[in-house]
Amino acid sequence: MNDEEIVKSIFESNSEFSKHFILNVLNLKKGKFFYLGLREDSTGKDLESIISEIDGVFEQIDKYGFKNVVLSFKEVTFFADLGMATIKGYANWITDNGGKFIILEPKPEIEKFLKFVALDIVGTIYNSEQEFLDVMNK
Repeated sequence: MNDEEIVKSIFESNSEFSKHFILNVLNLKKGKFFYLGLREDSTGKDLESIISEIDGVFEQIDKYGFKNVVLSFKEVTFFADLGMATIKGYANWITDNGGKFIILEPKPEIEKFLKFVALDIVGTIYNSEQEFLDVMNK
């Protein structure tokens, strides 16, 4: 199954995914990355209300054997205990299994919280997609 078919299969596995997420596979010099971002029109910008959908995407990430994950926080406007625990758990799972966990474009107030809960130690935070692409394509 090629990358495009995998993304299509993941969207087909749960009709809620297409309402909330942008999914992609990025083939970069430093590895293959599964990209998960929120759609601009998603109603789950707090993450708390779409935790089960996030869990479902990570089940698919595991199913298809992706080691590296890029999570775009560009559209996230609120991030509390449940969202933090879920994301931190997945970040630990990815890195404990030898992968890279990347956080992209968090808003300044969200980035402060991510650093407070040490997600910048488990993963890497990039303030722009271009910065991430430049580093991963060196």
